[in-house]
Amino acid sequence: SEKYLAQADAVLAASQSSAETAREEGADEEEEEDEDVTFKPETGNVTFGSAIDGWGFRVGQFAELYAAKLGCSATSLQKALWGDYVYNPKTKRIVRQKGGTGGKLRPLFVQLALEPIWQLYSAAGHDVSLSNSGAASKTLKDMAKSLGVSESVNARDMNNSDTHIALQAVLRAWLPLPSAALSMAIDHLPSPNIAAPFRVSRLLPSAPSLKGPPPPAMAQIEADINSSKSSDDAAVVIFVSK
Repeated sequence: SEKYLAQADAVLAASQSSAETAREEGADEEEEEDEDVTFKPETGNVTFGSAIDGWGFRVGQFAELYAAKLGCSATSLQKALWGDYVYNPKTKRIVRQKGGTGGKLRPLFVQLALEPIWQLYSAAGHDVSLSNSGAASKTLKDMAKSLGVSESVNARDMNNSDTHIALQAVLRAWLPLPSAALSMAIDHLPSPNIAAPFRVSRLLPSAPSLKGPPPPAMAQIEADINSSKSSDDAAVVIFVSK
């Protein structure tokens, strides 16, 4: 019986090994296919923000803001604004954070993107831990002026007795959430011409009541939607949804 059990174990082990190999190969293929749709802040397909306070940003916005100051291109800085990259003030270079530094240098994302936002919240009276104690003494008006948005903020909001309303006004003027989300959609979602062939099956699902091949008119409609046809002889389609 031990002989048969050993043979069964060998067969199971071989089957398991084959299955694992197939899964690994499939995972590699899936990873290659999903590479373009993976969320990566450094590529600009992620927006950080607060819906309740109305602000949002992509790392590329801060890359363009600080590139000249740090003496590098916005494209290079955008790649370093996510991950273990830090700015070394002694060498004036952007380097990858190493484990031996003890965390003394803050990641660029924290230093250039998060801390300016935290400073605004601190100025509005929120309890935020800041590494730069001098920034905590600034008022919202001072910070709005330094950010170049004082003219865009309504005076009534800025002088409101509720400092959070003033904070929201400054943040929305500086980092408007709609602009960040819309620009991300423009940059990363396919255009109607490219997306149409993938959407047509959902926009025009086959009707169960139709038997046999679709009528010629339906085939023409599908072709026009597939090509995003906009000429005068294109089919006119009205969608009713509920």
